[in-house]
Amino acid sequence: MILIGGAPCVGKSFAASALSKEFGIPWFSTDSIREFMREIASPKEYPSLFYFLDKKPEDYLATHSPLQVMEDQNKESYDVWKGAKAWINTDYDWDSFIVEGVAILPELVARDFKDYKGIKPVFLFNPDKEKIREVIYKRGLWAKSQEYSDEVKEKEVEWVLAFNDWLKKEVEKYGFLAVEAESGVFDMKKLANLVG
Repeated sequence: MILIGGAPCVGKSFAASALSKEFGIPWFSTDSIREFMREIASPKEYPSLFYFLDKKPEDYLATHSPLQVMEDQNKESYDVWKGAKAWINTDYDWDSFIVEGVAILPELVARDFKDYKGIKPVFLFNPDKEKIREVIYKRGLWAKSQEYSDEVKEKEVEWVLAFNDWLKKEVEKYGFLAVEAESGVFDMKKLANLVG
């Protein structure tokens, strides 16, 4: 089983899709797990899971620093991880699968799967600020990019880069595999060899 973590817009879904084809195994996103959890979970029991639902990107990003956004995102990730962990621990007919998403954090993987030999965690990093900006301007994060101003998009770029820097330190702390994009692109053959 492969876990792919990383900041938004670095290419986790692209990598998961490519590895899924390479190995002939299914892949899932923690975004999908989050949406499923929102259908069945209680906001009282999982407040962070619902925190962003009533936030407008314009208002929220204009009033929160990149550090605050990252902290709020990580709170949501802790709740989403509970669903991802349950998903991973379920007995499936598949021999293996891939789970990717921002909710895959080194601390949580180390805590819950430290001695689990069948899991291969990898964290992706894209140091190309312009590539991240390009993705955010093209698609946005919490809403479609055309729905809010360039000033807000720049705030998204700031927090993604802050998250990227924080995550790098966490990956080093826990000793997980880190793979960096070269010129904004990941070498999928190299990545497949590392996690295969």
